[in-house]
Amino acid sequence: MVRKITELEKVLIQKSKTPDRTRYFLDKAVKLGLENKYAESIVCLDRVIRINPNIASAWHYKGTALNALGQFQEAIICLKKTIELHQNWCETWNQKGIAYANLQKYFEAIKCFDEAIRLDKDNQIVYAENKARAIKEQEENNV
Repeated sequence: MVRKITELEKVLIQKSKTPDRTRYFLDKAVKLGLENKYAESIVCLDRVIRINPNIASAWHYKGTALNALGQFQEAIICLKKTIELHQNWCETWNQKGIAYANLQKYFEAIKCFDEAIRLDKDNQIVYAENKARAIKEQEENNV
């Protein structure tokens, strides 16, 4: 269930400047995501996106939350938008690959994992494991 904003929060939001409001809602969304409160996190991220649709991290976190909720098509849309704004985030490519794999679009998933591997030499093992899992699922499903 989504928590309602308190009267004090409303006043603070109204008095704050736009960059402060975006930071407030972005920070709150991240915190909610860490608490596995993905629907509530998305509400905050939508506010950030309404204020400034060019904040790549808002799109990324929304895509990640949608992935966690099993809304993979919607997640891909958000993650594509993230990549339009900032194409070098390996974790965005990884999340996009996860969404595609869950939709059994393994070819697309593998391409995303390859891009994550290319971009982040430090976490290649994680992305390579995701890629290997997608290849295995592709073979098992004869896709």
